[in-house]
Order: sequence, then structure tokens, then C-alpha cells
Amino acid sequence: MSNVNRILIVKLSAFGDVVQTLPLLHGLRNSFPSATIGWAVQRTFASLLQGHPLIDNLHILESKKLGPCLKLGKELRNEKYDIVLDAQGLFVSALVGRLSNAPTRIGYNWRREANNIFMTDTSVIANDRAHMVEKILRLGDAVGAFRFPFVSDDYLASKPTSIDDAGEHRRVAALVVGASVATKTLSPEHWARIANQLFDDGFIPVLIGGTLEQSVSQKIQALTAVPVINLVAKTSFSELAGVLAKSAVVVSSDTGALHLAVAVGTPTVGLFGVTDPVGTGNRWGNAAYVTLDVGGSAENRNFRDIPADAKAVNEIPTSDIIEAVHKVARRMP
Repeated sequence: MSNVNRILIVKLSAFGDVVQTLPLLHGLRNSFPSATIGWAVQRTFASLLQGHPLIDNLHILESKKLGPCLKLGKELRNEKYDIVLDAQGLFVSALVGRLSNAPTRIGYNWRREANNIFMTDTSVIANDRAHMVEKILRLGDAVGAFRFPFVSDDYLASKPTSIDDAGEHRRVAALVVGASVATKTLSPEHWARIANQLFDDGFIPVLIGGTLEQSVSQKIQALTAVPVINLVAKTSFSELAGVLAKSAVVVSSDTGALHLAVAVGTPTVGLFGVTDPVGTGNRWGNAAYVTLDVGGSAENRNFRDIPADAKAVNEIPTSDIIEAVHKVARRMP
């Protein structure tokens, strides 16, 4: 496509989805080094992108209500973007793109929430069983961007960390102990068994999570017989990026921190069952990974269809997780 001069990426949320859009940003910047690249994102996730050297303009949506959308639209019109890439594919993201007045607005073919009515091009295939990163990169294909290998995001990986002195010269094993849906992750008892074994194997377990996982992390600590560093609800998004980048391995279910670990180049062990790793797994980066999936051959899995008391990923044996950790973990520098 000619006249690729001012490009707006619209990816408003959520944590992991924003992270999985970074390869598109890298591809666009490498393909169009002199172009102005903007990104529209919700306030909640803006700290992931603030100061990023590949982004010229970061546009923050305060909320998805009409007033803030109209305000953001005025800001975007002042930038005179010629191309919008709607990597979200939902109504609000499409509205934001339309309010920019960009003459070319490219989106997916899935037509969720009538997203297509605001697009000028909905030819980008997204209703197939491909990884979400692949679908996002197809937006770059539509404007003639080359796909450059995504090794890691150095900007995120360079963030300060609180684990530089983890103690005893042990490798850090970051355990992401929560997820937005309980059936996506392990029980406290299961996490405690993993922490105990990893400490015996020379790691220092570090618990990662948000405010909703505080009680879970306390249960895990009470159940472990070894030292554990508890960083649950103690890191911002950017600080978390630094912790994950300096870890030897990250063990996580399908949640944002897993994808952030991939983005900063850390080996990962992904735990799946209620969501499909083909579409949202941890294989999209360049770091070593293992995906443990108890969902069988089921496609198009939706965690909303899983009963609240289902065992789900908790059926993954501790021994399998420990074996996977040893397979991919980085050695001491």
C-alpha cells in the first residue's frame, strides 16, 4: 500500500491482548521507519506502552463511554492519521477508528458487535483457528508491512525489578498464581507443591498476581515449607515486565502475565485446559516454551462454558510441570 505515512493502532484492552499486539508495532516500525505511529489504548493498560520508543503518539481512552470516546476522537483527528488498524475488532475500537476520520480503516472479517460498519476494509481473516498474534500480524500484511522476527521487547525487558537480590544465587521461577477465571489456574495446594519442589531443585519461587490473588498467595505461602517471595499486588505492569524478564522461567495459565513473559523473552510453561492454546498459547515469541494442555482436541473452547467447580488445568500433574520447567529454564548467567 502506498502513502503509509501516519498509522494508528487501535488496541484498547486487555493486558495480554495489548502485549500480543507488540509484534505488529515492531513490524510496522521496521517496515516504515519514517512513518508516524500512534496507538490508542485504555487508561488501565497505558503504562505498558508509555515511553515506548517505537510509538510516536500514545492516545489514552479514559473509559468506553461515549463522552471519552468523542474526546479521544477529536485528539485523533488533529493527528490526521491516514490508516487505522483495528486490532481489537469490537464496537468501541471501531468507533474510535471512525472518529479519527482516517480514510482507510482496516479490520477483521468476523463482524463482532457490528464492528464492520465503521471499517473501510474488513478483508483480514480472523475467523479461523489461528493464533491471535498471527491474526494481528495480518493487519500489517494488509498495508504491506514485512514480518520481522519478534525476539523480545527490549523496552519492557529493561524495567526495574525487585528480584535482583533474590538470594542464595538461585534462579527465579515466577509463578503466576491467578487468572481472571478460577478454572484457568491451579489450586493453592497445587501451587504450593510446585513451589516446594522448585526450591528443592535450586530455584527461588516468586508469586505473581493482582489484587484479586492476595488471599490465594497467602494460602500458598502458608502451605509451603520453603522460602517464597510474594510479589502479588506489589508490582505495576512495567515493574512486572522487569521481574518476568529477569526470571529463569515463568509458569502461568492463560493470562496476561504469560504473554508479557513471552514478549520479554523469558522461557514459559503455559497451563491450558479451558482455553485453546492454538489461539492464545505461549508459542508466539522466540523464547523456549512448553504448553501443557488438558483440553484434549477440543476447539473453540470458551472458559465461560466451564462449570465453576471444574478441575480444568488443576488436572495437570505437578511432575509434568516440574519437568517442563527444567526443560526450558535459563541457567545461571
